[in-house]
Amino acid sequence: MSNAGFLIGQKGVKYGLSLNPKKVRQQANKLKKEVNSAKLAGSTLAAFAHDEEEDAEASSFRGAAEIAREQAKYTNNARVAAQHAAALAEDPTAFDYDGVIDEIHASRVQPKQAEKIERKSKYITTLMDRAKDREREQSIIYERQLLKERKKEDHMFGDKDKFVTS
Repeated sequence: MSNAGFLIGQKGVKYGLSLNPKKVRQQANKLKKEVNSAKLAGSTLAAFAHDEEEDAEASSFRGAAEIAREQAKYTNNARVAAQHAAALAEDPTAFDYDGVIDEIHASRVQPKQAEKIERKSKYITTLMDRAKDREREQSIIYERQLLKERKKEDHMFGDKDKFVTS
């Protein structure tokens, strides 16, 4: 038994078309016997037999089938066009899919935008007030340090003129 044409996976599982080799051989032998018996009888196989009458009938049948198919297609197209026109007459926005989708998206976005505009932060005002208080305290501390430095230097430059510059 050969594994030609098979892929073998894990645990020996075979993938691909798996036929019973005995049945395949039996069918091939039957077909060979039929072909040999037809050759010996001197006739051609029925599948390859050629009859002009059958060709003419088949071509006329094919032509009629094509004509019927075309007629059905045109009547179907006319019916679809009439339904389309009736739907548009009933509701002009029946086939306006993009407009409907835009409205749906707009209706979802509008409440979110309104919520953003109406909402105010809870803590930012108190944080800003605290920052201003800290800034005032730091400026007071800085002025006190400058005053202490001036008092230290007053004994050295006490009798001299003082000029204020910015």
